[in-house]
Amino acid sequence: MRRTLLLPTLLLVLVACAQRNENTATTETAATDTAATSSSSTSTVPSPPVVIMTGSSPEYAVYLADGTGHSLYIFMKDKPGQGSNCYGECANDWPPLLASSQPSAGNATVDGSKLGVVDRTDGTRQVTYSGWPLYRYSEDESAGDTRGEGVTEFGGEWYLISAAGTKIEKRESKGAPS
Repeated sequence: MRRTLLLPTLLLVLVACAQRNENTATTETAATDTAATSSSSTSTVPSPPVVIMTGSSPEYAVYLADGTGHSLYIFMKDKPGQGSNCYGECANDWPPLLASSQPSAGNATVDGSKLGVVDRTDGTRQVTYSGWPLYRYSEDESAGDTRGEGVTEFGGEWYLISAAGTKIEKRESKGAPS
């Protein structure tokens, strides 16, 4: 009788093992197929378009700002239409304004025809205005800060940029008439 029970029991164990191996293989195949489908059908979420606006202050009048109101600067070591000269530590202190598509004007003061992008050597695309690559300043903590104006670092001077596409220098304070 023991042999009679042993054979069916052994058969059940073999069938159970075979089914387990088949289920494991099916699960692994399904997981692999799902991962492959997910990675091939998932595209990179596009970054929001870059919007250029204006900011203003009594010291500097109207200057360009990004869509969050942070001041934008030009680096005098750059030349309009020739790309950026700010990489590495420079780009850490003066982050380039990057875009994956054409930037747009956020108000009527910004001339949309002066907006563009230039390819950087690291493969990213930097927003330009009148050909000047645009940067933020890491020391500007809040919208409207202009701490980078007139700073000399990394072999050149940094200035806010006007809606006309020119550097802005601090306004001369007018004294009282004599």
